[in-house]
Parts: sequence; C-alpha cells; structure tokens
Amino acid sequence: MNRKIIIVAAALCIALPLSSQNFERTLGRNLWNDGSNITGIRQDSVSVAYAELAGSYTSGGFRGFSDAVDGWSALASTAAVRHLEKFSLAGSFSFAQIRGNSMCGSMFTEPWKYPFDVMEFTPGVKTRQSYSFSGGIGVDLTDCWRVGAAMDFESQNYSKRKDLRYESYALDMEVRPALMYHSGNLSVGLNYVFRKSSEAPKAEQIGTTVAYYEAFLDKGLFYGVDQIWDGSGVHLKEEGVAGFPVSEISNGVALQVGWKNLYADFEFSSRSGKAGEKQFVWCRFPGYGLRGRLSWKHDSGYGIHYLRLSAAYLNQDNNETVLEKISEGGVTTITEHGYNRLFTRRAGDMALRYELVAPLWSLRATAGASGTESLSCAMYPFLNWRRETVPFAALGGEFRPGRFELRLDASVRKGFVSENGSQVSQVSGVVGEPYRNSDIMAWQDEYGNALRSEIVFALRYAFKSALYVQLDADWAHAFDLKTIDGSDRTVAGIRIGYEF
Repeated sequence: MNRKIIIVAAALCIALPLSSQNFERTLGRNLWNDGSNITGIRQDSVSVAYAELAGSYTSGGFRGFSDAVDGWSALASTAAVRHLEKFSLAGSFSFAQIRGNSMCGSMFTEPWKYPFDVMEFTPGVKTRQSYSFSGGIGVDLTDCWRVGAAMDFESQNYSKRKDLRYESYALDMEVRPALMYHSGNLSVGLNYVFRKSSEAPKAEQIGTTVAYYEAFLDKGLFYGVDQIWDGSGVHLKEEGVAGFPVSEISNGVALQVGWKNLYADFEFSSRSGKAGEKQFVWCRFPGYGLRGRLSWKHDSGYGIHYLRLSAAYLNQDNNETVLEKISEGGVTTITEHGYNRLFTRRAGDMALRYELVAPLWSLRATAGASGTESLSCAMYPFLNWRRETVPFAALGGEFRPGRFELRLDASVRKGFVSENGSQVSQVSGVVGEPYRNSDIMAWQDEYGNALRSEIVFALRYAFKSALYVQLDADWAHAFDLKTIDGSDRTVAGIRIGYEF
C-alpha cells in the first residue's frame, strides 16, 4: 500500500501544470465537477494544482455529545487536475492528525453514520489519523465518445487510551467507471458507483481501579441498551467476534445531461449493511438513496453567474436478527430465525445556491433545509415517531485586492422537532417500557436544533512565487441553551500552500 501511494503521488507531481490558478474556483467553473462522472473533467481545459500544510485549534462549550472539549488538528494535502491532448488526470492525497481532549460518546469515527451507535462515558484523550487519496482519468476514444474511471479511498485509525479504552479502524472506498457521449452543445454521461464502508471498534479494560464501565447501544432515537461494556446486550465483547464490526455496501448508477450552460444529474443507489460477522450478525440495515443536481451558469461579461440546486434522500431500516445457539455433538452453530424491525429513518436535504464570480470579487448566497423522519420500535408494542426539520441560510463572498484575498461567510440555522409515542396494542402483556438515554437525547437535540449563527473568516496573502499563507477563523454562537454548558465554539487555524 505504501508503494502504491508513493507511485500515485509521483504521478501527480509529474502532471502538475505550470500556471498559477485558484484551485476551487477553477474546479467550480466546470459544472460537470459537481457530479460523479470523471469523464466530465474533459469539459474544461484549465489545469490546476495545489499543495498545502494546515493546522487548527478548536475550543468552546457548544459542541456535540461526542465532540472534544478542545483539540487540535494538522493536515497535509495535495490535489491536481491535468489536461492533455487526448486525456485528463485528476488526483489528490491527504493526511490528517487530530487530537481531542475530554472526549467520550460515540466509539465510531462518525457518530450516527449507521442507524445505530455505541457510546461510552469516560472523558479522555482521543486521537485519529486519516489517510485518503483519489485518482481518476478521462480519455477521448473518438470525437464523440469518452471513457474513464475514478477511485476514492480513505482509511482512519481512531483510538482512546483511557478506560474504557478502545481502537477503531474505518475504511471507505468508492469506484466509478464512466462513459460519456458529446456532440455540439449536448453531452450525456452514465456511470456506475460502487461504495463500501467498514469499521470495527474494539474495546478493552486495563486494571481494576473501577469495578465496571458502562456502554450504551443506541438502536435509534436514543432507545437501546445501557449496561456494563462487556455485557451481551451491547455486543462489544462476544465470543467469536472481534469487537463490533460493521460494514455497508452500495451499488448505484448515475445519469448526467449537459446542454450548453445547463447541467443535470441523477443518482440512485441500493444499500445493504450488517453489524457482526460470520454467523453472529446482530442486525442488517438495507436501504436506498437518491441524489439529484441541476446547475446553470452564465457569463455576463463582468462576471460569471452560477445557480445550483441539489437534493438528496435516504430511506433506511435497521432489522435486529433473532439468533439461537444450537449444540449438537459438541459443535455449536448459530441459527438465524428471522428479524425484528427496530428503526426506520427517512432523511432528505435540499439547497439552492447562487454565486457570482468576478475577477476581483465574488458573492454567494445559499438557502435550504434538511429533514428527518424516524420511527423507533425498540420494544413491542411501543412506537415512537419523530420529525426534525432544519432550515438554514448563508451569505458570503471574497474580495481580492492585489495579493490579498479576504473571505467572509455568515450563516444561520434553526431546527424544529415534533415527536409522539403510541402503542400497537394496549393488551400486549408486556411489562415495563423501552430504555431511553434522555441525557444524550437532550444534549443532541439542543446541539442539532438550537438557533445558531456562524461566521467564517479567512485572510490570504499570495507571494509572487505562488506561495500563499492564510489565517482562518470560525465562530459559532447558539441561543437559549438549557442543557449544553457553553454557547460558543471557535476554530482558529493557519495554512501554508503553493498553487500551480
């Protein structure tokens, strides 16, 4: 793997163009770069690249339950797009090191990425290393036909060295073979999308200072099992299984159409995931996703206008399996008899973005909303239905006087929640109610739905050699908090880079 990374990095260095450009603005001018079809890079002809080192420090009380009280991060990254006569290349590589203090909560690298989560409650230092690279090529077969392929890969190592200590390894991979037909003002693309993600937190306890540590398996809407970490209900320490392995595979197809300065794409994907391994599969979570974009640009002479509309939808269930251990002749096998549906979620988002890019300045405005409908049935006959809607709006721009570039973005968002519970049957004979971790629920409700404003500021100075230095600042403020101890969250950073 190290040898492959070196080869990819060397190929990118060879492909670096010589002219100085702004990487983000150059990619943004080609509407096909919004989609997943790699052959779309042939719709532009400007080569661009950058290499960058960055560091940041984060602090403040307004944070998610699984976030650090404070922490720092360091990042090294490079990316390039190179256009030649018959083909184009695109690629990137990055490494990030993150350290967070007084962290607890989710044991996964991305909380609630799956329709369940596993949490622990002992604050301590967590570290994470992330390695990612991507590469793609688009080739002209004839005057009208193009083919290409792209791959994205990311690996993360996540660890905590204070009881309850654990480590987690996450992998994400995406492969996209693609095809395009273009003639005159019309271009049509089609590509296949294969995605795979996996992660396996492995917990352990060292010493006997504390008799036990608790863990919480969230089965949806904070209903689940709260018990000693090595109990059978949270699946962190089961015989024959290494940790809490999770994997998900997605197969999809995407269609793109371009006509003059209009671009549209649509993607459908079928998803299938499971938690556990071999015969010990504790749950399966099938689903499907939809994604669409519509973009338009217009050159008015004094600037280029962009209008982008995007929407996405996810429908996913979580089914807990019914397993039985059967021993015959000294051999134990696991039989799966069926499943119970624990959780269903339907999540969507939509955003409309306008941008005007002129030689010395740019302006952008975004408005949209995200929403989630969830149904939890962690214990028969109890049902709990919940809806969250979060509208948001943002306004920002850049001003580029001489060698300086000043960037300012401001945004506001507010969530609205409705929830109700019911019972399928009033005479079920079930004693008790499903357990719900109300402390985590109250924290995350406030963090995700409180009225908040955010300001992002960046100041860059570019030297004659195309080297640049940039200062970054991000300040978020929340209003009328009752659970979270702190209304502000700040990030300060610096980056040094070189644009080709």
